[in-house]
Amino acid sequence: MPQIGASETASNQLRAVTGRRFKHTKQKAPKIPDKYRDDYETQKKKAAKAAELKKDGAKLRTLEQIKKLRAVKERKKKKNARPSRKMK
Repeated sequence: MPQIGASETASNQLRAVTGRRFKHTKQKAPKIPDKYRDDYETQKKKAAKAAELKKDGAKLRTLEQIKKLRAVKERKKKKNARPSRKMK
């Protein structure tokens, strides 16, 4: 707790603007499956799925995909520009 009269840190000011403490954005690959654990098959499936997602993420986008993503982004911007509801 900061003392009275102390200047606020940048993290406190950011939290006041966003209203959140922290946003988890890091995506980490699962650990290598351990053959001696009970859930080895489950771990193996997770690792295979993560490897597949990682492999698919490196593909180039087609022209249609790029146009669609741009249109979605533009729609989101328009939605965000709407005036907020009035508070009573």
